[in-house]
Amino acid sequence: MREIKFRAWDKKLKSMMEVRTWCLYEGTLHCIGKSNDGFLESSEEEHNYEIMQFTGLHDKNGKEIYEGDIVKVKFSNSYETFEVVWQENKMRFGLRQRDHDEQDSWAFTPQNDFEIIGNIYEDPELLKN
Repeated sequence: MREIKFRAWDKKLKSMMEVRTWCLYEGTLHCIGKSNDGFLESSEEEHNYEIMQFTGLHDKNGKEIYEGDIVKVKFSNSYETFEVVWQENKMRFGLRQRDHDEQDSWAFTPQNDFEIIGNIYEDPELLKN
């Protein structure tokens, strides 16, 4: 069975958190998660989140690949950098290069050598290079 997991970028705290629980209480979305600073509980009223889903895939080092991750992919003898995206029109996770829209993104292929080098929130400059 595929593991369904999420992480969230907290725009207010500028921190990535592993989402443990989401709950709706009296019309307010609350998130309980674990960040680098420890456990965090906050509400949607206080914070603004970008939610990212686990793709179910791991990079060559065994790290979980999430939407928003920036990966380095080996093609033959060269490397290219991509953002991991959800392709709504194809109902799958894919790879998008800088300055391309969803229509120009590629699917994951098992023969490629993926390595996570960052994410779009903490390391946006990686997509510019």
